[in-house]
Amino acid sequence: MEHTEDQARERDFSNYFEGDEWKLPSDVRVAEPAAQEFLKRLVDAGWDEKDVGLMELAFDEAIVNAIGHGNLGIPKIGSREEFLREVLQKQGSAPSDLTVAVKLNVTRDLAEVTIRDQGNGFDWQSASRSDADAEAEAGRGIRLMESFFDEVRFNEKGNEVTLVKRFTRAAP
Repeated sequence: MEHTEDQARERDFSNYFEGDEWKLPSDVRVAEPAAQEFLKRLVDAGWDEKDVGLMELAFDEAIVNAIGHGNLGIPKIGSREEFLREVLQKQGSAPSDLTVAVKLNVTRDLAEVTIRDQGNGFDWQSASRSDADAEAEAGRGIRLMESFFDEVRFNEKGNEVTLVKRFTRAAP
């Protein structure tokens, strides 16, 4: 069986996903395998995979934002593709000790994840208000998180977000 480059990347990052507290490198390529591990833990805890796919997407976005905007200090620029190109360029010259801390609490009834970067933070109060232009690229991550989690809480500094989702069962 031949391994693809994506599989090799996943395997390279898998050692970061042990336990419920992760210390991820400021490498945007870690976001997807981290989000896949989050999804796996949700499914293993009894969540329905079809119900948590969008949570995985929002988690991925939170990791990318922590790395790009937080640790690397890249401002909101153009499209997502332009932002990711800038992140990939800048992460190679960033200090190797910049990390993103992730804490997970996943049970059958609750998913709570806290993501903290080492950046200067941002004005989350302004960014989380509904934009008149809901299609704007800026603020996309916050809108995703608010759409797919029951609670989205930032620390005062704006370099930590806690995402909470409660499992709701249909009444018998």
